[in-house]
Amino acid sequence: MNEKSPMILLVEDSDELLWVVANILDAAGFHVEAALSGGEALEEWGRHPETELVILNYRLPDMSGLSVFRRLRERGYTRPVIAISGFGTREVKEGFMDKGAFAFLEKPFDMHVLIGKCRMALKGQRGMNTEAVNQA
Repeated sequence: MNEKSPMILLVEDSDELLWVVANILDAAGFHVEAALSGGEALEEWGRHPETELVILNYRLPDMSGLSVFRRLRERGYTRPVIAISGFGTREVKEGFMDKGAFAFLEKPFDMHVLIGKCRMALKGQRGMNTEAVNQA
């Protein structure tokens, strides 16, 4: 790992998807820490407050991604969040966007789109952050 690689916290309840996304992001030059639940995500962030970006699934086994997002903000995390969900209802999308998510990607999403959104978020660009991306 390059010490200057941006650190991403990836929160996804599916072992398989977590592994695939983490490996693709790693190959794209990011350092990825992973969590399978909301509680694990909060613990990982506590260990790595230098995290520059959180990719956060909505449906987690112990709490919603929206709850994790709120708790991260309460604990002082001010950097970007990219929300992902296979349950991309208007309420879920608006819940994340109203809380200040950088982007919302509906599963299944194109990995190139996710990588692009990560790069944009890390550069502080907000291009099209209110658009849900559906790569069905």
